[in-house]
Amino acid sequence: MIYLDNSRKDMFPGMVRFYEDYPIKGIRFVDITPLFMSKLSMEIVVNSVADYFRDKVTMVVGIEARGFILGTAIANQLGVGFVPMRKKGKLPGDVYTASFKKEYGEDVLEMKKDALVEGTHVLVVDDILATGGTFKAAAKILDWAKVKPYYYCFINLNIIPENYSLNGELYVDYLIDMKDRE
Repeated sequence: MIYLDNSRKDMFPGMVRFYEDYPIKGIRFVDITPLFMSKLSMEIVVNSVADYFRDKVTMVVGIEARGFILGTAIANQLGVGFVPMRKKGKLPGDVYTASFKKEYGEDVLEMKKDALVEGTHVLVVDDILATGGTFKAAAKILDWAKVKPYYYCFINLNIIPENYSLNGELYVDYLIDMKDRE
């Protein structure tokens, strides 16, 4: 599902840069900082997502770190709270912990156990989907927290097929379709 109409999508290809062999050899790093630096592009993305999810969610979860940038802005526009899902060891107190594989190693996500109450309707926001590992870890944590339904959104770089399912029942949505734009 594309939240941005075609007339507005054309401005976004210049908002994404690619860096070969970063952070390690063989990895193609996707830099979306130009998107954050543009007031207009941030406004379009945040308002488009907020308009789509208005009255569907009661909380936004942002995945460290770039998911914090988009997630807090979207939560603010929706008038709902924000919960950070952080890397290992950055949250005090009792946490849910899920490990995952990414393109160049393994990592761990954590969320405070008291951050969400059962039945909360959550939008999970991250920046780019590469392997799906981060979202699968987030889904485990949200399942443990007994949160349903939950939705995912991110920027699609056309590296996943349409209707890709992360856990067999939930389908991902994306903010910007970068198909044929590299």
